[in-house]
Amino acid sequence: MNRGGEPLLLRFFRAASAVSILLLFSMSVQAVHQPPFSLTLSTPAKTLKVGSDVIVNVGLKSICWHPVSVYRERHDPGTDYRIDITDADGHRLAKKDPDALGPFSGFFIMLIPGALMSEKIVLNEEFDLHKPGTYLVQMQRDVSCKTLFGSNVGNGIVTSNAIKFTISESDPNAVMIKVPDGDVIETK
Repeated sequence: MNRGGEPLLLRFFRAASAVSILLLFSMSVQAVHQPPFSLTLSTPAKTLKVGSDVIVNVGLKSICWHPVSVYRERHDPGTDYRIDITDADGHRLAKKDPDALGPFSGFFIMLIPGALMSEKIVLNEEFDLHKPGTYLVQMQRDVSCKTLFGSNVGNGIVTSNAIKFTISESDPNAVMIKVPDGDVIETK
């Protein structure tokens, strides 16, 4: 017994309950202000030859404290993202056929905290990338994830890092040799 006739164990239980409620409240407030995942872009090749596939690896990583489910399109993962590509002059590239979405047949993936979902997107399937030059790509994805218990994590947009790639007329793996008469020879 403690002062006031209340058992010490009961006081401890009340204090622990109050701390737990405050902790859960602060986590839920954090979930509303912080997106549940991050987006990271990378590319296996920074320089490509005209006509090559321009591949971007997209990493979607769960950064929240609870599992979330995210939608994944089965046939065209590029439709899950808003893709923004600009050329060296800052002009945005338009999609080849912005109205061609095709049939949607996706599914939800449950990501546990810290899990990483990776996918490859071939940019030249959706954008006209046949001209040599330097390009900058960045992606966005809507936040409309649900927790394991069905509650909405929040709404908004997550933006990836921006990466540059160059498309050249020559093979980036070729060695250029200048000969005495001024000609340039490309070899492999």
